[in-house]
Amino acid sequence: MISGSQTYLISSIEMIRRRKPYTTLLISLFSGMIFPQYSRFLNHPVESASCFSVIIFLLFISRLLCFKTFRNFEKIKIILTDREITRITHKTEKHCIYETVTGVRIKRTVRNEIREIKLFNGSKLLISISAFENFNEFRNSLTAKISSMKKIKIKEFKEPLDFDHPLFPVCQHS
Repeated sequence: MISGSQTYLISSIEMIRRRKPYTTLLISLFSGMIFPQYSRFLNHPVESASCFSVIIFLLFISRLLCFKTFRNFEKIKIILTDREITRITHKTEKHCIYETVTGVRIKRTVRNEIREIKLFNGSKLLISISAFENFNEFRNSLTAKISSMKKIKIKEFKEPLDFDHPLFPVCQHS
């Protein structure tokens, strides 16, 4: 680690929060496919059992793939230095020098928690950051480091809906 740098890791609480809506969505999709066909299942049990097995298998595979993606996401790390921000994933490293940043957008949830921070150079997205431990501390440190180099535009806004509500994926996709 570079002297004078700060390292931030993905929040385990945020990862759990992201898994819940996905699981809710899978259960609602499964229920939506099975319950309307209930009478067909009773009349044709053999075909229904094979269809039911395929659906369960596909849902299981999609859940495994999603959680594999979440495990890769959990390996992301952000390093702030006095000169740049570095985003390290399991495959890549992306550096963003503060002097190139012209704007910062901070999205907050309806509960006023930070959802994500995006750094821009004009209309070009330089880096997007979400789901980190101590996100408010990260925000304060990042904006202080960037602002110390030059005047930038920091725009904060709230999400219009409660995307974290447990039934949000069900209501959106039903």
